[in-house]
Amino acid sequence: LARMAIESFQAQTYKPSRLLIVNDGKPLLEQPLDRVRELIAPPGMSLGRLRNFALDNMDRDVRQVVQWDDDDYSDPLRITWQVNQAKGGMQKATVLRFATHCNLHTGEMKICSPSRRSSFGFAGTMMHAVPTPFRYPDAGKAEDTQFTQLWRNNGNVRVLINDRYPLFYVRFFHGLNTWNEKHVMGFPTNGMKLSAVQRETVDRLRAKYLSRLSAESCSPTPAAASCTP
Repeated sequence: LARMAIESFQAQTYKPSRLLIVNDGKPLLEQPLDRVRELIAPPGMSLGRLRNFALDNMDRDVRQVVQWDDDDYSDPLRITWQVNQAKGGMQKATVLRFATHCNLHTGEMKICSPSRRSSFGFAGTMMHAVPTPFRYPDAGKAEDTQFTQLWRNNGNVRVLINDRYPLFYVRFFHGLNTWNEKHVMGFPTNGMKLSAVQRETVDRLRAKYLSRLSAESCSPTPAAASCTP
């Protein structure tokens, strides 16, 4: 799945971006890739510490960071859209209000929001300015939620309403996620439904992911961030 996340990044239309992969397992990249850099982190670090490790090792000219998890998919227009939406705003961080969640095993798929309150967005879609005054907590779960909350507490998060583009961010449940099926697939839908065309798109993505899972052995799980100068 990590390789799929790399391909998702490479397909982004926003080209002034780079991908930093933080990996605490065996090296993932078999050969150099354009705009992609891999760091091997010490073993045993929590997700929160891995994300801080990424922030500490960014190129010095980077001004914005997008969280880029290894088992999620982003539409090619996602970074471009998020960067454009953030322009002119007072907030130093943005998150997407809606995402599509898909169970790779059962085929269940739906548009989700993290809360029925419109002031909340998905922490996993956060784009924020760097350097940042905040740090991720040393935690193996909900570290990104707590990090986003630090920004929210200071009035620095803008929630982007992407109801017309729910496939900008697709989160897959595959059985080895940090969270269980009930959590990943249990977010409210707020009455929104995928169109037939959108369902076909997610079905194609699901088939591609399943074929990769069956063809490859389990790969390391890196915490990755996409950087936009």
